[in-house]
Amino acid sequence: MNYQNKIANNWVNIDWKKANSKLADLQYEVLKAHRKGDENLVLTTQHALIRSFAARHLAVRKVTSSQGGNTPGIDGKIYNTDKEKFLAVLVVKNLKNYKADLVRRVYIPRLDGKKRPLGIPTIKDRVVQTLHLFALSPIAEEQADVRSYGFRMHHGVHDCVTYLNLVCSSYTATRRYVLGADIEQFFPSVSPMVVRQYSNK
Repeated sequence: MNYQNKIANNWVNIDWKKANSKLADLQYEVLKAHRKGDENLVLTTQHALIRSFAARHLAVRKVTSSQGGNTPGIDGKIYNTDKEKFLAVLVVKNLKNYKADLVRRVYIPRLDGKKRPLGIPTIKDRVVQTLHLFALSPIAEEQADVRSYGFRMHHGVHDCVTYLNLVCSSYTATRRYVLGADIEQFFPSVSPMVVRQYSNK
């Protein structure tokens, strides 16, 4: 009996606890390979993770249950039923010839009256992105700065606020200022030529 059959052969009966445990094991294998400095082993373990039944199911669940799960991409598809979700898991099993679709461009109103462009990938592309996130996050977390809180697993703005409060309120603190900075309209300012150059690599 293979691992797929051990979890379930349909969406309703999936053992999510077992799936999460298997994903954690695979991510630890990626981390061990990274710590050994064996790049080939890293790629092998990451490839195994991305193809795994557990990771694919968890990626589909993460995307379809998110706030944007009912927002389609350029293909107009969303996965609402259990059958559609289970089929989505099968679709992303072999990514050898995978090529991302174009994003659906929408414009979001800004407070200043202007509109901000937003690209919405298809559900399938979001699932593939999540799979690669699963494969990259063990190494990213290993190398991340200890005081980095943005876009980090199990980190958030409240952690940052707590740390700043501890630093600034200490009677021995020599740092009394917090500098907030924002790069205004960064993405619209990036040259389209630069975007094409890096997207083709």
